[in-house]
Amino acid sequence: MTLTSSTLKTLQKGIKNDILPPTLKDAVTVTKELGFRYLWVDALCKFQDSLQDKAAEIVKMCQYYEDATLVIQPTGLTSVQDSFVETDGNAMLVASQASTYPSEKQLLKMCTVPYVDTYGQRNMITVEQDPTTFCPWKEPLHQRAWVLQERLLSRRAIIFPSGGGLIWQCKEGKQVDGRIYASDLSDEGLEPLLSHTSQQPQPHQIDDSWRTIIEDYSGRQMTDSTDELIAISALAEHYHECYGSTLGAYCAEIWHKFLLKVLNWVHSEDTLMTRPIFYRAPAWSWAAVDGKHRAEVFEDGNGHFLAQVQKCQTIPASSNIPFGAVKSGSLEIKGFLIQGVWSEDSKSMEFRDSRIHADLSSVTITHYPDTLDDKPSDMEIFHCLPLRTRSESMQDLAGLLLKPTDDGMYRRVGSFEAWVGLKIDPRTWFEQQEPQIITII
Repeated sequence: MTLTSSTLKTLQKGIKNDILPPTLKDAVTVTKELGFRYLWVDALCKFQDSLQDKAAEIVKMCQYYEDATLVIQPTGLTSVQDSFVETDGNAMLVASQASTYPSEKQLLKMCTVPYVDTYGQRNMITVEQDPTTFCPWKEPLHQRAWVLQERLLSRRAIIFPSGGGLIWQCKEGKQVDGRIYASDLSDEGLEPLLSHTSQQPQPHQIDDSWRTIIEDYSGRQMTDSTDELIAISALAEHYHECYGSTLGAYCAEIWHKFLLKVLNWVHSEDTLMTRPIFYRAPAWSWAAVDGKHRAEVFEDGNGHFLAQVQKCQTIPASSNIPFGAVKSGSLEIKGFLIQGVWSEDSKSMEFRDSRIHADLSSVTITHYPDTLDDKPSDMEIFHCLPLRTRSESMQDLAGLLLKPTDDGMYRRVGSFEAWVGLKIDPRTWFEQQEPQIITII
């Protein structure tokens, strides 16, 4: 059941409860039991056959999530045909009874354990031998990419876990229904920086929190991969509103002022996929490819940058959605290129560049392709762009693997890390060269 141009008039006449799919029927029940008059359902509040209406609504999603009085999260569901409220239809009553009156089977698994509290008083606590656990990262709903920003931006949430019971969560804390849960919900829940605290966070804390969110997001499932930038746009807008002056411009899931720190992101080898058919983002952004990634961040003070960002821009697909999909983007970096050659025999890459008057034979290079399509063939040549040394002793070098385009620019196909040896300074390799402007698209 969805809202479309053809179903509008029928739906406006009213929707009988008995024709709703189980998930929506339960959502209506919970809404009524809590005394609310209005319920926002994506499938019924956006025209599913109108790109124009979807675009108009996407702009409002940050506001919807932040201003909603309550978000209902049945985290154990895999389909709209699943139910999350007990059969008598009273969500609040059933949840209370489930925790207050354990079944005979549950009683057999319970025992009492003595303990001494902080005041020195001896007390007893009842525990289950095999407790119902709530692991948020294992819940079916939390495998979906679209759900992440809903969870992080909402002020209050009532959660129905797959193991049963009920959880209340808000920005001030959480309350469970008396069961034992596997995780501390305060750690799992709202990202600390998303709560408006009086203490101004440090720039690195803001960037760290964003990267944590994006790494989580990259490992989630998405039905339509072209939604990559759209499904995180509300969170991007929120970060821009709160920390825009610290982060700089938003560039396809990466913030301008932290570009150089995270450009050498790496995809987990076990999640490598083929390159998407449709353009999604410039190749230097992790949003351009599918699969879970991690950002190989070099902390300030632990090394030296070998390149400088000169210019970075992305062009939104719609001027009305500045934090959504993009139609193009480019990155200009001032730095040096080294020729690298892949050897299938040794399953490794070597630097081979006549412009560098140094012994490169001892340099050990680890190659990280961005997609399955980017896995190298024997004697394939790459242009390596060093970004930074990892430590003061110059032991590690990291950067991007590039391929030239027909119009004189480059596209990213992977990243690399190189062990250059003790007390070797790679900056001396380029003393006889002038840095060049490298444009990556």
